[in-house]
Amino acid sequence: MLVGLLLSACDDGAADSALDGPALDAAPDSGSDGPPVDAAPSTDAALAADARLDPCRAPPPPDPAFPLALAAELQAALDAHTRAAGAPGVVVGVALVDGATWAGAAGLADGNTGEPMTPSARFRVGSVTKTFTAALIMQHVEAGDWTLDDPIDAYVPGYDFGPEVTLARLLAHTAGVYNYTDDAGFLLRRTMPQSPRDIIDFALQHESGLAPGEAYLYSNTGYYLLGLALEAVEARPFPEIVRDRLLTPFGVDALWMEQYEPSPSSCDPVTGHVGGGTEVTEGFSMSWAWAAGGLVGPVGPLCVWARALFAGDVVSPMSRSAMIEPTPQSIAAGEPYGLGVRVTERGGRPVLGHTGSTMGFRGELFFDPANGLCVTVETNDFTADPMPVAEAIWAVLR
Repeated sequence: MLVGLLLSACDDGAADSALDGPALDAAPDSGSDGPPVDAAPSTDAALAADARLDPCRAPPPPDPAFPLALAAELQAALDAHTRAAGAPGVVVGVALVDGATWAGAAGLADGNTGEPMTPSARFRVGSVTKTFTAALIMQHVEAGDWTLDDPIDAYVPGYDFGPEVTLARLLAHTAGVYNYTDDAGFLLRRTMPQSPRDIIDFALQHESGLAPGEAYLYSNTGYYLLGLALEAVEARPFPEIVRDRLLTPFGVDALWMEQYEPSPSSCDPVTGHVGGGTEVTEGFSMSWAWAAGGLVGPVGPLCVWARALFAGDVVSPMSRSAMIEPTPQSIAAGEPYGLGVRVTERGGRPVLGHTGSTMGFRGELFFDPANGLCVTVETNDFTADPMPVAEAIWAVLR
């Protein structure tokens, strides 16, 4: 039954892959009723009073620098639009230009038990991970270890993609490499641990039908190749590279690569669902996400990361400019995308970031470079639509 629900989700455009793809920005009708979920208590007092609460669910202390009136408006917007998201529960994180932060929750952490969602819940953030992988690639460009025009064959032997399948095209999804999550057969293998090369080999059973550089074709497979290239140049595992180069130095070490390293807080992700009711978190092998979508964590660090990437010193200004410049192919496809970065709009304003979906979860992280604002929305359902909540939150921040 679960596979049928997932296949249906992929077929109807609500979730075009288990990690992410173009359909999240072109989200389903925000007026969708979604599953019959009533909003659970959203106040800290109600959560603290819940007898089922454990340290992993305890709400974080409020930021005294965040305006109380604005926090109340944001919570009201979240409460009002959670049902339209079509997920049991939603958590939102907001960061203002002065660094003040707010996190709010609504709905349920578990649609079967009725456990309320809390702002501290951990989520699989899916393809938001691609911003980390892309940043690592750019750091090595800056160090002179490679150029964006280098062919992937130079770093990942054994495939013979040819000179036109370059690092830049893999980052931008213009390499013409088949996306493994477009083969619904991967759902049948979702509990089977795989090596990165296993998953690349699985993808290469198919031809994309596109020549390198011909068109935008979202490909999680390409980010597996990039992950292997990083492992080759650093001679160590990808999760270790991410932690040492990004998570620890930039203050986002509450995130982790699930199943490759322990949770820093010993807390597991919140329960994931599909279609509002079926648990899918347990048993899913995160080897099917890895460098394309394997990070997990609470919403708090995500805006810290977005600010560091788009307004800080994760990469140089020149690298950042390259990352946020949409390719002509992506513009032609109606999905403006640079090098590991979606370039889109929220609340009528240009924003930078990424959408993300993986088994049981769907969300997004976007940063407004003009005003220094950041919003992340995470849901615990693979078929959810974060857009109604995201647009409501951005509207409050006008």
